[in-house]
Amino acid sequence: MKYPLIILLLSLLYSDSYAQVAVEGKIFDELSQSPVSGATINSASGTTYTVTDEKGRFELELAELPADIIVKHVSYLQKELKINTADFLTLRLTPDVINISEVEISSRPSSVNVGVAPSDIIHARSIEWKRFNTDRIDPMLNSIPGVYMHSGALNTNRITIRGIGTRTLFSTNKVRAYINDIPLTTGDGETTLEDIDIDLLNSIQVFKGPNATLYGAGLGGTIVLNTYRPEFDRPHSFSLSQSIGSFGLSKSKLRYSHSAEDFQLDVIYNRLYSDGYRDNSQYERNSVFLNAMWFNERSQTSFLAGYMKVKAFIPSSLDSINFEDNPSAAAFTWGNSRGFEDYNRIVTGISHKTDLSDNFSNVTSLFLNFRDAYELRPFNILTERSLTSGIRSRVEYSKHFNSEIKLNANLGGEFFNEWYAWQTYENVDRVLGVGLSDNKENRSYYNIFGMASIAISDWTAELGFNINKTRFDFEDRYLLDSLDQSAERKFDPIFSPRVAIKYNWKEGQQVGFIFSHGFSTPTLEETLNPSGVINPEIKVETGYNFELFASGYIRKKHTYSVSAYTMQVRNLLVARRTAQDEYVGINAGKTRHNGLDASLKFILLQAGKNKKTELSASANYSLALYKFKEFVDEEDGDFSGNELTGNPPHKIFASLDLATEVGIYGSIHYQYIDRMPITDANTIYSEAYSLLSAKAGYKLKWKLLEIDIHAGVNNITDTQYASMLLINATAFGGGLPRYYYPGNPVSYFVGVELSVW
Repeated sequence: MKYPLIILLLSLLYSDSYAQVAVEGKIFDELSQSPVSGATINSASGTTYTVTDEKGRFELELAELPADIIVKHVSYLQKELKINTADFLTLRLTPDVINISEVEISSRPSSVNVGVAPSDIIHARSIEWKRFNTDRIDPMLNSIPGVYMHSGALNTNRITIRGIGTRTLFSTNKVRAYINDIPLTTGDGETTLEDIDIDLLNSIQVFKGPNATLYGAGLGGTIVLNTYRPEFDRPHSFSLSQSIGSFGLSKSKLRYSHSAEDFQLDVIYNRLYSDGYRDNSQYERNSVFLNAMWFNERSQTSFLAGYMKVKAFIPSSLDSINFEDNPSAAAFTWGNSRGFEDYNRIVTGISHKTDLSDNFSNVTSLFLNFRDAYELRPFNILTERSLTSGIRSRVEYSKHFNSEIKLNANLGGEFFNEWYAWQTYENVDRVLGVGLSDNKENRSYYNIFGMASIAISDWTAELGFNINKTRFDFEDRYLLDSLDQSAERKFDPIFSPRVAIKYNWKEGQQVGFIFSHGFSTPTLEETLNPSGVINPEIKVETGYNFELFASGYIRKKHTYSVSAYTMQVRNLLVARRTAQDEYVGINAGKTRHNGLDASLKFILLQAGKNKKTELSASANYSLALYKFKEFVDEEDGDFSGNELTGNPPHKIFASLDLATEVGIYGSIHYQYIDRMPITDANTIYSEAYSLLSAKAGYKLKWKLLEIDIHAGVNNITDTQYASMLLINATAFGGGLPRYYYPGNPVSYFVGVELSVW
């Protein structure tokens, strides 16, 4: 009798040991690619579970394969998936922008680990993203407190952050931008985001003021774009979408994505076309991007390559009479000449991240960008070519001494070089005529940056710095006149320190203080005097930023964040117009930027499995009391004490959003923009305006098929307003100054997306 018993016990032991399967893996933040510690991994049956260590690693014993597992973390969205093999598992979690209490260093879930730096992030899978149509980025950015994007046309925009950048006339300057560690900002500080298709992105993150030390110390701030990552549980997926709307709007998208345990691939093609509301405002953009990532337990390599082809006609700005009586018209000279810009743009970059040891890691990125442009203007024709190359690299040290003490340090650098050549020609009945100028410029800079933070219990302290050295070399290659304006300009190194402290005074509640320094170098053109000679007296704009912030929960599910700040800017750079296409720069004084950014989100209703049905209300508010502290223009007068031009003192965004478990979603949102001065003398102001818009959709999932149908209306009340202002515009030829870019009247859109995997 005893032998059968022994045989039975041995067989049970053998069976049990054979059935147990050990699955190892590592969990990363989907956006920052940083390891996620403290995540729990459970078998769906609830029989086994484990927790990731400080490096994001885990080992889970499963009874058998295949098996369903559930991954949870308080700061991330829950992930459910099926495990088919015992191969090493690499998982990525999506940050939940609501749950901020467990974030260790940054003040809210961050796509980039930049230390104690309040930032606003909009994630592609969030209801905040779904509020808007994907044909343009300005409504999304304008929903963020402290950010205001003027939009004169699909190709004419100006982003300002806390009043920095308002004096740039036709584009964005003094605000830096990156996509997957690739700079989108040119060597003279100009940033173009409007030709980056929104469907390419996984998130948009905005750092206001000189707060993103690892990306330099830009005076206005930094916008970080992160590209889409395929779903882990969809090895192959195809999607096709089409949307149409008012004014001939048509947007098409074709995407293929592949996801495996050690490789991800995303290829997307987009075409955007619009006849435009105004005359001479047709726009067409074709783009294709390839995004690939290879990874294993200790390293990740990512590659991004994109091509954009844009042709956009230019309606330009209107004077007050035409703005009121005929807002759909183009400016006479631009409409009569059928002015346009036509360009090709290539963005490429490769990045490699590796764990050098348990505590050290390195991220190194190489990038190469190209642009070839042709612009037909009433007064001449401009051709441009630029080639940008560079490298970014940083070493990170991270050590958790125990549950109470954590240390993180980064040291790195960025080298940037841009070759830029441009020529102007006579416009002879829209054909290239005699050459008027021929120029070449080399723009280069390097940044050396460092950041160290230590967290002890509920306190976090941080020190950071950035050192910048910028150089311009200008060659005048035009031989048909006696002038040689060739010159070089080397700016002295600029040291920008940063100090920050954060205190978690209660579970889910934190307060902090930041002191930081930022700068903005003038472009070469701004350093030239009217005769074309370098003016060595032009100085770099610099500013000191002081900021207090607080964020947290209200009754454990509603959230708030508030930042009060003051920035003191010296050597204010002013562009003075001397002709239709000529500007010179002068340092005219100082500005004071006092303000407050506040955000609230209330969860009004949660229901269903995993509380996936949610009704929420959000409100964002910006108070901007920006003044010219000292502003003396020898030609135009003393404007000290006046309001800063081109920035609304009050900005409000409010939204009511619905997402349901059955797939129905919707949003109705309201935007208020206060009146703002158009001239430095504060004698002319724009009118305040309010916009009301709505969008609703239905997403149906059936087996391996997903259909998303949506429709919306913008500017429901058909408000007439100026969506962009040309500040301090000068009248030419006896006409009135053309200050205003009319915004679109009421408009509609409808779209459908089909996905299969």
